[in-house]
Amino acid sequence: MNSYTINLKLTDEKMPYSLGDFGAAHYSNKYHNTKLTVIKDAKNSKGQCFNYATKNYKLEYSDDCLFYIKKNYKEISIKDLKINDIIAFFNCKHIKYCNSETVEHFAKVVKIGTSINDLIIRSKWGDCGIYEGAIDDLPCYYGNKVKFYRKIK
Repeated sequence: MNSYTINLKLTDEKMPYSLGDFGAAHYSNKYHNTKLTVIKDAKNSKGQCFNYATKNYKLEYSDDCLFYIKKNYKEISIKDLKINDIIAFFNCKHIKYCNSETVEHFAKVVKIGTSINDLIIRSKWGDCGIYEGAIDDLPCYYGNKVKFYRKIK
């Protein structure tokens, strides 16, 4: 299946994480036109984005998670998306194919709209908290392509 191109809004590499999760969300909403909500702050959340998205806290790295997903999930198209499906973000700006070397972030779908830009996602940002917002309300270093996956039953 194909990957989908996105343009992430948060281009400021100097996000004010020192303000905490709520301060960073406020800053992003004010200066980057996002609509981020903090679901859980860093003190009340554990693991990384891939742990949160898959509910598998044994995974240690993003590339491990991608291998786990390819074994336990199937890739789906955007038209088949459902709530709780997983999104993998890839930074494929300088190469043709998205792979384990380019995977940067994982999230899960919490609301579906009529286009990719209407998707509302939830994800854990590294050691920070769990945020909810539009698919493009993420730091730009998370990539420019996404793929969607659903757990195999």
